Amino acid sequence: MTEGQLRLLEQRRAAFSTYFSEMMPVLADFCRLLELPNPELVVADPWLYFTPIANWIDELEQHELPSIANRPWLVARLGYLIGELMANRFRGCWYVEHRPESRYFARYVVGQFHSFPTACIDPNDCAVQFLDAPNRTPFGQFIADIEKELCALKLVKE
Repeated sequence: MTEGQLRLLEQRRAAFSTYFSEMMPVLADFCRLLELPNPELVVADPWLYFTPIANWIDELEQHELPSIANRPWLVARLGYLIGELMANRFRGCWYVEHRPESRYFARYVVGQFHSFPTACIDPNDCAVQFLDAPNRTPFGQFIADIEKELCALKLVKE
């Protein structure tokens, strides 16, 4: 690992606890904004909130989503949600990717999954990919595709 990579990794690790501690209130506020019941439970059971959030996203017009006034606001919420969905589904966790050979080096990722511990995803990158897709699929299909990709990694590892 180069000195620059080491510095970057240390900076990202130092900021991780703030990033992670913001997740629950950010997701709960998002659910509250969408008038969903018991929004504070979103981190405990993100799949309970998945369908209403996916419906809200899918109801927005194709041109509205990427040009929403505060795009970073939406990317953060979708990233947190995607990460929590995958952590919950595959029994993984959030961490700072430390392997310099990884394409996600020094990013906040979800991985260390029970059945395939070396796989990880960058939920914020997934959110950006979803928003930037020229022919966007419904959000539910997008999440199903991420699950399929992770399951394919699991099969390759076994």
